[in-house]
Amino acid sequence: MNLDNYQEQAATTAVYPEQHRYSYPALGVCDEVGEFCEKLLPPRATPQELVDELGDVMWYAAQTATDFDLSLSDCYFNAGPPNDAPDFAMIFAAARLAGRVKKVMRGDDIDGKIEDITSEIGRIVRSVERIAGILEVTLDDVCDRNLEKLFDRKDRGVIKGDGDER
Repeated sequence: MNLDNYQEQAATTAVYPEQHRYSYPALGVCDEVGEFCEKLLPPRATPQELVDELGDVMWYAAQTATDFDLSLSDCYFNAGPPNDAPDFAMIFAAARLAGRVKKVMRGDDIDGKIEDITSEIGRIVRSVERIAGILEVTLDDVCDRNLEKLFDRKDRGVIKGDGDER
């Protein structure tokens, strides 16, 4: 799946107020990266559960890109070289993304932060791709599984629920 196609389809499942268009997805990235890392601790989650968490990270990364009028594939290709420790790289990129969004929310010029926001989203996507490879799946597999889950929830009217068991 093309990243921009994923981004477009994922956006059809977004349900949050316009006034939170920058904060909600950026905070969501941080939350989901934390949930992914938590599932690495004993008792460790199954590979499929880890893939599902990576899908949630991807959704929030895609929504952050969408809300800043960025192409997810442009973010990916402008991310710079991959890090040898993709789990830590994902944590660091999520934290830096939150910092950039925080500055936009306080009134800093968006144009002055777009390049950094683009890079951090791209680093998150590249980290997801590298971790997916360790789990013996592809980034496409992560995105496809995430859309399947989200469209199922949307069809059942539980897209705004909480937790994995909806």
